Amino acid sequence: MQSKWKKDEVVEKFINYWLEKLEPEHVAEGIRRGPEATAEWLANFLHFDNPTVRFIIMLHWSEISAYLSKVENVYNVLARKPEIKKLLDTPQGRMWLNKTVELLYWKLYNLVKNG
Repeated sequence: MQSKWKKDEVVEKFINYWLEKLEPEHVAEGIRRGPEATAEWLANFLHFDNPTVRFIIMLHWSEISAYLSKVENVYNVLARKPEIKKLLDTPQGRMWLNKTVELLYWKLYNLVKNG
């Protein structure tokens, strides 16, 4: 029996699920503290140190990397919440989002490449 969802759609839904858990106060605090602190917080929030999570990331790296390579994917999910959209639609918010997604991408890349 063939699944009605393609693998990349499942990964996208999974990433979106976690992004939707972020609240405006998380984003405001992230902007205040900076992208490096935010990427570190997200790594803990998403349990990158959990062996099962690491395995899932490694297994689906190509889909995850494709998703994170387009910052607008992350923006579109976060901006569904009007309070977050307002924070992101500023020069500081955009700069923070771009750098945070880049740092998160590289954290995941290193996790995958270094096991």
